[in-house]
Amino acid sequence: MVQPSREEAFGLPLLEAGYLGTPIVAARTGGIPEVLGGYYPYLAEPDNPAALAAAIDEALFNPTDTKRQVKLMKRRVATDFTWGTAYNAYESAWSVDAG
Repeated sequence: MVQPSREEAFGLPLLEAGYLGTPIVAARTGGIPEVLGGYYPYLAEPDNPAALAAAIDEALFNPTDTKRQVKLMKRRVATDFTWGTAYNAYESAWSVDAG
């Protein structure tokens, strides 16, 4: 999947692709780096077609690393982006300390 966004608040399609085991190349903008993780190698600066093409080439022509990234992303989505995780992260904002 290639997501060459200029702006992206969160990137739900990235989570869907990650969970399905689809390789991802995306622009380094908005919430995309947060979703993919700081370690993710296939990010390009927005509005830079040459950098995006280079990231696509890296993903296509380094199948061993791409498979590893797919596995890591699937694990990240399954553990870090669940409804339970989201609820726990926001619960403290909803709760008032009685103490």
